[in-house]
Amino acid sequence: MGFTPTEKIWFNGKLVPWGDAKVHVLAHGLQYGTGVFEGMKSYPTDDGPAIFRLDAHLERFYKSAELYDLAIPYTQDVIAEASLEVVRANGLEASYLRPVAFFDAGTLSVWTKECPVTVAIAAVPTGRPLPPSGRLGWCCILPERRRLAPLMPAWRCGCDMVCNRRHMHS
Repeated sequence: MGFTPTEKIWFNGKLVPWGDAKVHVLAHGLQYGTGVFEGMKSYPTDDGPAIFRLDAHLERFYKSAELYDLAIPYTQDVIAEASLEVVRANGLEASYLRPVAFFDAGTLSVWTKECPVTVAIAAVPTGRPLPPSGRLGWCCILPERRRLAPLMPAWRCGCDMVCNRRHMHS
């Protein structure tokens, strides 16, 4: 299931062209998975697009960051407005938004104190979700390994998704 690129991404406090939202290959988040993300959807309303449960999603985003001691350098209100801004700037109504925050390049050590924090929000148009086969209906795969169930609903971190990816390919 791919996505359609849009014109703008909110990147470290401003809207930038899609192709200009770049990260260094030595970003700590890329090297060690020290990043968090959220997934949100916007829907058309009579008053324009609205993001479903925006506050609840952003609360989880910030709580996820707390688990990594990752201080997001913007308030939750700023990220909420930025989320709406990226939807409007791209002329979207029904969209999927992916806010991310991660430790950027600053050290090759596991210690993150020297790393700046990068924050970005991308939004792409959505249609009806289909599984990779294109057929309606979904397949459920039961993993052989147990995950840390008590923490999973409360956080969304990049390294945690490795288990999901592994099971998708099994």
